[in-house]
Amino acid sequence: MKDVLEKRKKTLAIILGLLVFLTFDLMLLGAAVRAFDAGLACPDWPLCFGQGVPSSANHLGVFLEWIHRMVAGFVFLVYMVAMIWAYRAKLSSNFKLMIWFGFFILLAQVIMGGLTVLRILEPGIVTAHLSLATVFLMSLIVMGHLLKEFKFTSRQLIGTTVATFLTIPVVVVFGQIVLGGWVATTYSGMVCVDFPTCNGSLVPTLKGPIGVQVIHRLGAYFTAMVMFIVGFYLLRADVFKSDPFYRKTAWQMIIMVLLQIGLGVANVLTHIPPYMTVLHLAGALILFRFTLGLSCRAWSQVNFVEESAPLKTAKASS
Repeated sequence: MKDVLEKRKKTLAIILGLLVFLTFDLMLLGAAVRAFDAGLACPDWPLCFGQGVPSSANHLGVFLEWIHRMVAGFVFLVYMVAMIWAYRAKLSSNFKLMIWFGFFILLAQVIMGGLTVLRILEPGIVTAHLSLATVFLMSLIVMGHLLKEFKFTSRQLIGTTVATFLTIPVVVVFGQIVLGGWVATTYSGMVCVDFPTCNGSLVPTLKGPIGVQVIHRLGAYFTAMVMFIVGFYLLRADVFKSDPFYRKTAWQMIIMVLLQIGLGVANVLTHIPPYMTVLHLAGALILFRFTLGLSCRAWSQVNFVEESAPLKTAKASS
């Protein structure tokens, strides 16, 4: 029976990996839909021109919007399989809680996708659509982490303060993704036509579309600062030197945030071509993946401390 449950667990890990891949691609498809102004290429929902497969699917905008919906539907079906498989594998209550959380986020995302069309691309709804997609991706990554079994030595134990500190990058990158979505949906990407100044001004206004663009730039600088601080902390702190995961993640975060800033600058200087918009979101999501993996690993070591504490006390008393 134990072997059967282990096989089901491994199968579930593969399904979750597929869902992460599909969700990542789905979000990039969504960026392409917006970049090509194809959000209303299908003016109705859930059908497209009243058809399941629109006759005008050879039009780029219609194809992008239609395939985006098809992949979203496929993600929903695969997630239902993951839920059924999770209960067959008899996993922990934490995992079951997370998979239900992901289910309700997915339902909200489906509703938000419909509202995006029905409310004619209202910026707040489109930004919420991106935000929910990011939260759903996060839930999948966390579930994949919960399936793993980690073993740590006593020298690798950390406390909740350190784990909380290593979670800050997740919050910062998530906020920057949301800010980027707001820039895109309010068409504030090209209100500043140069870099590092904004239309030649070192101190531009923080009001209106220019303000949205400037705040996003300031957010990028702040994100880079956080990545450098956390990255160098991981490289220098003694508790992490015995675990190559932290050193690898530190360099991934530092390099990725530099590439991401470079893509942001290129977006402005090349007047935001669609492919650059998609690459910019891809970079943000990859950075989000690195920071989330870091946070999950750190909290695993905290849980290890808490589980080991009673055992240590018992040994000491004997």
